[in-house]
Amino acid sequence: MTDSVLARLAALKTASVSDLKTQWRELFDGEAALQTEQSCLPFWLAGIVWRRHETLDSGGTMAKKQTAAKAGEAGSSEKKVNPALMKPLQPSKELAAVVGSDPLPRPQVVKKLWEYIKKHDLQNPENRREIRSDEKLRAVFGKDKVTMFEMNKYVAQHLK
Repeated sequence: MTDSVLARLAALKTASVSDLKTQWRELFDGEAALQTEQSCLPFWLAGIVWRRHETLDSGGTMAKKQTAAKAGEAGSSEKKVNPALMKPLQPSKELAAVVGSDPLPRPQVVKKLWEYIKKHDLQNPENRREIRSDEKLRAVFGKDKVTMFEMNKYVAQHLK
């Protein structure tokens, strides 16, 4: 591919749609040029530029496309919450030592657990995904170290 073709393709990014069509015809010289193997790459690159122009709004900025379903949801700002997640659950004795003995929804249990972890500086400084257990957390997790991804698995065993 020649440098002039690349330079002209780069110029297409800022061209208007009518200029884009003119440049397109000049670059590829009709359908015969598009059938050769050498012109496949520029054709592909120009297609990207073409799609970019299709998504520009009248102000020249990228327009956000909304589907009909999302357009209906855009009016309501409330997030739908699964009622099963908000059901208060009773923590076990071991978990109650960390989060309290009152029944709490699962997200609140996790939130209080993270408050406890951060208050007592139990995250591994080298690997922040790893949580070091003190006596209270060792009773819940059963191990000295757990990752934040394993934490919910062990907490779920202590909620009824």
